[in-house]
Amino acid sequence: MNNNYNTPSSSGSGSGRAHRRYDEAKAEGDYLWESAKHYLFRPGVAGGLIGLVNIGLLAGAARAFYVNPHYRRDTQVISSTVAATLAILGAEGYAAEAYRKTAAGQEEERKAKEEGALIYRHLREQILRPGTLGGLVGIINLAILGTIGYWSYENWSRPWDRRMVSAVSAGLLALSVGEGFLAEKSSERRR
Repeated sequence: MNNNYNTPSSSGSGSGRAHRRYDEAKAEGDYLWESAKHYLFRPGVAGGLIGLVNIGLLAGAARAFYVNPHYRRDTQVISSTVAATLAILGAEGYAAEAYRKTAAGQEEERKAKEEGALIYRHLREQILRPGTLGGLVGIINLAILGTIGYWSYENWSRPWDRRMVSAVSAGLLALSVGEGFLAEKSSERRR
């Protein structure tokens, strides 16, 4: 096989300095490639990279279906997309399971379980203990006010019935009074 590349090692007339530079550049390239493999293809990082690839593929498929509406009715395109998705997810699952069977994979699985249990215990302690019932109440309040805000935004251009506005205001006031009453009872019980 005759290549057209004139590298210092393949040209018989290369000087020692050019040959040394070529070897240094090759060694540096090999080092960079090994470093990239080490840092980018670790399971934790590779999972993130695979997730980014999955998001890119999903976004590309969604864009294709959006830009070409006739794809939405084409059973061949739909079945091909589903088959490709299942094949990719199956290959990723197989690779993850193969890694899980290695010693490093089992160690990482153990760490993940410990971290998950720690996070669960911490959240349970912070959210479900009586002193932080306010956190749950705050989440409920956020959901209620968010729903009312969204409803108001969607219906902004329509005429508003004063009775509806009064009923919503009275409901929010009753909710606030009820939460205050419960908080007061809870604080009395703790004393």
